[in-house]
Amino acid sequence: MKIRSTLLLAGVVLLAWASCAPAAVTPVYQNDFDASSDPIGPGWDPSLPLSRTNSLPPFNSDSSRLHTQFLGDFGGNDKVHLHLALPQNVSSVTLSFDVYLLRTWDGEDPRAIPNHRPGEPATLGGPDVFGYGYNSNTLLDASFSHGAGEQSYCPRRASPCISPANGFPGEPTFDYALLDKLGYAVLLDPHDVSPNVPQIGDAMSMVYHLTSTIPYTGSDITFDFFSKGLQVHDPNDPTDGVPRLSDESWGLDNIKVGVTFVPEPQTWALLFAGLMFSSYAATRRRRLQR
Repeated sequence: MKIRSTLLLAGVVLLAWASCAPAAVTPVYQNDFDASSDPIGPGWDPSLPLSRTNSLPPFNSDSSRLHTQFLGDFGGNDKVHLHLALPQNVSSVTLSFDVYLLRTWDGEDPRAIPNHRPGEPATLGGPDVFGYGYNSNTLLDASFSHGAGEQSYCPRRASPCISPANGFPGEPTFDYALLDKLGYAVLLDPHDVSPNVPQIGDAMSMVYHLTSTIPYTGSDITFDFFSKGLQVHDPNDPTDGVPRLSDESWGLDNIKVGVTFVPEPQTWALLFAGLMFSSYAATRRRRLQR
């Protein structure tokens, strides 16, 4: 009886281990865009722009985390791609990255803009959307706000929601420590001195840490990152006199891609052995009970 109990226990342990143990994620790509040589690297359009956080006073900081190069910035209806070859026998792909949302993202705000400029929107806005996906499949397509407008990205909250003044403290996808600390400030006069309306020189930026894991068996993959509805300006228009991306823009940083693999033959062998042990012990027990 002791031997049968031991066999049964061993079978159960092997079965549980083989079937429930989380698959290890193997890194296949990583880029923080800070390399001294070829910082954009393979997989991207090499002509894409690079920018740096806290490159101008008064936002300089002693923190190295706040002096980093990133891919961007982008705006309007821009879309960028990362194409990667993958190893054989992949079973899932995990993408994680930081998105920097710079300056006056309005989310979805239908309020009228007092004294709005000729030719520009008469309402606050949007929707100001950031999203990403893979191979034309969308993983996120959501509006974001750094003001009073509602947004559809609402971590652990009902959508739509209003981002509080201090962001989403305690929410792992929102970096509260970096709120308004990337060195980007309001450049356009809002023509409105009402309380809580951002004025020229006000620091405005947000950082979200986003992650997605997808079942995947292909030999390569293309990730898409995009924005929709962000306000842009004509740099040649004398009524503006500001660069194209002076109002709402975004960038990417700290991109990581990892994969899991189809279980190796030895894993299936352990699973089969566990099943055999369990079946043998159960059969022996039934015979002895007769």
